[in-house]
Amino acid sequence: MQLKEVAKAYKKTEMFGAAETKDPETVVVLVMEELIKSVTKSWEGKRDKNYRPLVSKDILKRMKLVTTEEAWGTCRKNGYHFQFAGDWNNLHPERVIVGRAVTCRWVPKRPDLNDAIESQGEIEKRIGFQNSWVIDELKEDDLIVVDLFGKIFDGTFAGDNLTTAIKSKTGTGMVIDGGIRDTQRIFDMEDFNAFVRGFDPSAINDLSMPEINGVTRIGNATCLPGDVVLGTRSGVILTFFGSKITFLFVSEIFFFIISLNLLVSIPK
Repeated sequence: MQLKEVAKAYKKTEMFGAAETKDPETVVVLVMEELIKSVTKSWEGKRDKNYRPLVSKDILKRMKLVTTEEAWGTCRKNGYHFQFAGDWNNLHPERVIVGRAVTCRWVPKRPDLNDAIESQGEIEKRIGFQNSWVIDELKEDDLIVVDLFGKIFDGTFAGDNLTTAIKSKTGTGMVIDGGIRDTQRIFDMEDFNAFVRGFDPSAINDLSMPEINGVTRIGNATCLPGDVVLGTRSGVILTFFGSKITFLFVSEIFFFIISLNLLVSIPK
């Protein structure tokens, strides 16, 4: 972002309660509302306070009946060729998870950048280490999507305590392109699942989170805030599809689901 754009964003102090005495050059805008609105402009439904699209609970419920191949096929047919990420460690392959994406992006720690992020966190009155900041954004039916660029050692986004917070807030699961710790305790959690790259007893270290709810890459997939995330047991895979085609996707597959249900319910 150019300096003048940063300064312009900074002046919108109502966005993050910044004090006017702060130097605009030091500002890091963790949640960029204008970016979210721009990249999801085709969405005409409800949004949260940061303009993230909010797909209805009814559609999320229907999505649990959709297979990976059905989702993937509809994405491909509509020009969305990079919505699938595989090769996961799936804690519970028998559990399907569906939710609205809340994204965050991490980078290797650089002191000047990290200082700016921490300063912004103080301005916004955020509590704890940076991984807890994005967890504080979560609501029911959200699904956290974490870009940790595959880091496992010192890249454990959550242990059992933070995972408990994620579970209590969302009731869904988590997708972490990185590691977790306290795996045995997380495994024992009911009605929850995690797709991760690996496990390690180390704690998250030497990392910074410059963005919440931005455009995120997970493997070969592009994920936008508000995307409906579908995680299934099929080869330990995860499917993303953009908000733009959510209703189109459901309308295409819903007739098939209704027809199947009718066939199953016909007495022999």
